[in-house]
Amino acid sequence: MKNIFLYLITLILSLTSINSYSQEYTSIQEALANADSARFLNLRGKGIESLPSAIGQLKNLDKLSLWKNSLTEVPVNIYSLDKLTYLNMRENKLTVIAPEVKNLAQLKSLELQKNKFEQLPEELTQLSNLVYLNISYNKLSTFPTGMDNLLNLESIEAQGNLITVVPRGIYKCTKLKTLNLNENTVKSISEEISQMKGLLNLNIEVNQIYTLPNNIGKVKTLKSLIAGSNSIKVLPESIVDLPQLELLILTGNPLEKFPKKISKLKSLKTLVALNTKLSDAEKIRVKAALPACDVRFE
Repeated sequence: MKNIFLYLITLILSLTSINSYSQEYTSIQEALANADSARFLNLRGKGIESLPSAIGQLKNLDKLSLWKNSLTEVPVNIYSLDKLTYLNMRENKLTVIAPEVKNLAQLKSLELQKNKFEQLPEELTQLSNLVYLNISYNKLSTFPTGMDNLLNLESIEAQGNLITVVPRGIYKCTKLKTLNLNENTVKSISEEISQMKGLLNLNIEVNQIYTLPNNIGKVKTLKSLIAGSNSIKVLPESIVDLPQLELLILTGNPLEKFPKKISKLKSLKTLVALNTKLSDAEKIRVKAALPACDVRFE
């Protein structure tokens, strides 16, 4: 009986501890009152304009959400929260990320979308554990130098910026599964894309691209290619060598023809190519070559 009693006490204490670790705090005061056990602080939509320096006392914080506030700068004390794995600062008024961001070495997810960044520090690329990076809808014209250091990165969301060149370092992120460059001013995609052996989704819609890389067919894992609203006239022949391609969107390009062996795209489920320069005969040929695919030309 005594052993059972001790077991129950231990179980209750264990569950209490787990609950305190997983609890979501929605005010700084609450979190500071439980500074040692606070793991998740969610301050979404609080209208916050600044944060107290005391936030640096939350040394065991794992997740911090500052989504949709009115912050104009990142409090320097946040950079001392070296156990953070998730940091969400989307939809604020931020313009600068300090070099001290490199101190957040455990960070796996960083959300900076919908701020006012014009550049990001090179030190950001020292976050070697980063898996997800969202820098969408800012005023960025370049990526930070050293993107090839982010070897664990699986997703880059960079739509809605002013990016003109995809740096070579991104093509060396071999674990990357999603690359979203929609709504930028990118001129070309390099043949170095063949290094991206795990890429599943590529979105380059609404850019200034005239042609896809000739070796695009080497990205054997690609499932989704969204390249609408560019200036593409002809597709590379190797595109038919994408055995897993399921979605292909080419709407709004001056596209004149498809590769002769388009029928090789056996996995293709949806092809959308509205507002192109394809002849009626070419449309008929493509539809006949892809009988199991939902082909939309109009």
